[in-house]
Amino acid sequence: ERWWYKPAQVCPRWRHLILSSASHLGLRLVCKYGTPVADMLAHSPQLPLILDYLDRDHVITAQDEEGVVQALGRRDRVHRVRLWMPTQNLEKLVASLDDEFPILEHLVLWPLVKSNTGFILPRTFQAPQLRHLLLINFAFPIRSPLFTTAAGIVTLWLEDIHPSTYFPPNDVIQRLSLMPYLGTLAIAFHSPVPNHDVERQLMRTPITTHVTLPN
Repeated sequence: ERWWYKPAQVCPRWRHLILSSASHLGLRLVCKYGTPVADMLAHSPQLPLILDYLDRDHVITAQDEEGVVQALGRRDRVHRVRLWMPTQNLEKLVASLDDEFPILEHLVLWPLVKSNTGFILPRTFQAPQLRHLLLINFAFPIRSPLFTTAAGIVTLWLEDIHPSTYFPPNDVIQRLSLMPYLGTLAIAFHSPVPNHDVERQLMRTPITTHVTLPN
């Protein structure tokens, strides 16, 4: 996504040509480890933002965390978010997702260490253009209003879901019926011990709803 950075610095003419075609070229500003986000936001054009902190070889610093908060504050410009970081840091940043992100298409939230209670997305979080959602170790209610506003989801990956938000198969199918473009689906619960009561309940629960997923 940063291919255009150097060409834009060749001369004023090139810079003008590239920036005047920003939408056609799909230009983005990228926030990564070590990026001076405050300076970038202050002195760069108003382009969509990508927050990419998903590298196991890097440790997020206090400056990086502050930069993520600043970038998330530009809700109307956040296009992609991928965060892989310690539980405490991620918990604070998840709280920033408390409103509508109108152009957000990718959201990946992954704690370094599993939480005992699971993370919770704010109920006010909306992303009508969301296409790819990957959440690890979240207490994620399948009836979340997020699914009613993001009908264009292509990838839904919910892993290590906290047992407190167990949902019956029929509820899952009902929600999937709202996602006609779904192409990839993964659902996995995190449970420290086998839950035989849930297994028996699943075996006895008739599937009363059917849905067709063409993709």
